Amino acid sequence: MYDSLDRGDIWASPQHASDDVAYHRDAPSDVLRRHQEDAAAAAKEGLKGIQRRAAQLFSLIADERVLKFAWDYLASRGGTAPGRNGHRYSDYRSSEAWSLCRALRDVIRGGSYQPAQPRIIWVAKGSGRGERPLALLDIEDRVVQRAAVLVLQPLLDPLFGDHSFGSRPKRDHLHALAAAEGFAISQRRLFWTGNDITNAFMNVPVSRLVQVIRKLLPDDQLNDFVATVLQPAGSKGLLQGGPLSPLMLGIYLRHFLGRPWELEAPQVPLILYADDLLALCSTRDEAAAAHERMTRLLLPTGLSLKYSAEESIRDLGAGEATQWLGFGIRLDGGRLTYSLTERAWRRLANQLAAAHAKSDASLRAYRLAEQWLVHRGPCYAHDQLDEIFTRIRLTARRNGFEEIPSDSYLRERFQRAFARWRKIRKSKEPDPV
Repeated sequence: MYDSLDRGDIWASPQHASDDVAYHRDAPSDVLRRHQEDAAAAAKEGLKGIQRRAAQLFSLIADERVLKFAWDYLASRGGTAPGRNGHRYSDYRSSEAWSLCRALRDVIRGGSYQPAQPRIIWVAKGSGRGERPLALLDIEDRVVQRAAVLVLQPLLDPLFGDHSFGSRPKRDHLHALAAAEGFAISQRRLFWTGNDITNAFMNVPVSRLVQVIRKLLPDDQLNDFVATVLQPAGSKGLLQGGPLSPLMLGIYLRHFLGRPWELEAPQVPLILYADDLLALCSTRDEAAAAHERMTRLLLPTGLSLKYSAEESIRDLGAGEATQWLGFGIRLDGGRLTYSLTERAWRRLANQLAAAHAKSDASLRAYRLAEQWLVHRGPCYAHDQLDEIFTRIRLTARRNGFEEIPSDSYLRERFQRAFARWRKIRKSKEPDPV
C-alpha cells in the first residue's frame, strides 16, 4: 500500500528518471483522448464492441498518466478536505504528485492496492430529516477512483437510456428538468410520480453491483479491482463522496430499473437523476401503476422508495404543485413555472453553516451563495428577485457571513443561468409538424 512506502525513496527513485521524457511526448490528455476515441468506436458496435475493450481497461486505469490527469482534476475541482491520513493536494509539488502516481501505478498493477478507511462526516439533510454519511477518502484513493471514472465512463455511458441523467457528461439537472417539461407539455403527461430512493448509495450491495459490471465488462482483473476500490474493509454499500460511486449507482439502476421499465412500459417515460425518479403519466391510474412498478422492480435490489403513492403522485393539470430536483413546479397558462422551495432554502442554510468548519470559510460562503442561485436558473422568471436577494443576505448573516455577492452580481449570474436554461429547454422542444 502507498502509505507503507518511504516518501523520500519514492521521490528520489532514479528508475523513473527517464519517464519524464515520455510525459512530454505522450501527455495525459492525449492518452485519454485516444481512449475516448477508441471507446466511441467500440460503442458503435454495441455491447459486444464494449465488451471486447474490457481487457485493456485495468492497465489504463493504472497508467500513471491517467492517474496524474485525475490528480490534476481533483486538485483544481475536487474538495479540499483531507481524508483520514490528513494529506491535501496542496501538500505536493508537481514532481511529487508524479512520483505518487507512479507509486499508485505499481501497487495497483502488483495487486496490493487497498483503499484506506475513509473519514466519515455526518451532513444534515434538512430540518427534521436527519443526517447522511459523507465519506472523505484519502486523496490518493480519490485519485484512483477518479482514474477509474475517466476510463470506464466513455464505455459505460453509451449504455444509459435517453432518460437517464446525473453524473453524465453534458447532462445535468437542467437537462432532466427540460426532458420532463417536454413530456408534460407536448404529450400532456401531467400526473407526475416523483420519488427518491431511501439511502440509495449505502444500500447498494457491492458484490451484486460487480456482477452487473462483469456482464458489461467481462475481465476478472478489472472486476476484482473495481470491487476493491468500491468497498474498503468494513464499509457498507457505495461510499457517498467517492468519485466512482455516482457512475456505479447509475449502472446499478440502469440494470434493475431503467432497462426493465423500458421493456414493461415503454410508453411511460421514467426520468432518472441519480437517486431521484420521476414517471410522467397521463392518468391517475397510470401514475398509481407506475409507483407500483417502481416499488416492484426495486424490491430485489436492496433499494426502496422513500414515499408512498399518495405522497408522490401530483396532478399538475388540476392545479396541484410538486417538488422535484429542488424546484417547486406547477402548471400555469399551459406552461410549467418554477420556484424556490423551503427545502432549497434549508439546503443553503446547512451549506453555509458547514462552511465554518472548512478552510477559506468566507470565500466558500461567497461561492456557495452564487452557485446555489445559479443552480436554480429556471426560477429567474417566476420569483421576486429582490425578495430572493434579501433572503440570501439574511440567511448568510444568520450563519455568520457578511461576505456574499452583491445584488447586481447575483442578478447577472441568475439571468445568465436562466438564459442557459432557455437554451437547454429549446433543444428539448419537439420539431414542428
